[in-house]
Amino acid sequence: MLPVVSPRLSGAVVSLRPFQYGDEALVASASADPLIPLITTVPADGDPSEIRAFIDRQNRRTAEGIGYSFVIADARTEEGVGQIGLCVDAD
Repeated sequence: MLPVVSPRLSGAVVSLRPFQYGDEALVASASADPLIPLITTVPADGDPSEIRAFIDRQNRRTAEGIGYSFVIADARTEEGVGQIGLCVDAD
């Protein structure tokens, strides 16, 4: 069983942390990419409410037992530079 709250994993160069509302620019950047919205749940050209809904969904994944969704952040600045996720196998 997964913990209710996503862990934070820190390294020398990057950290993996839960999404936060300060990550809207990162999600908006991914929204503008022609491929990312086709193969993920990132909203295509998402408006601010769609972007916040995406962030909320990512943060519910652990509590719902689905998996983990992390922001890859610069370890020094905490600025989000990407996303990585781990899914839990239901079997």
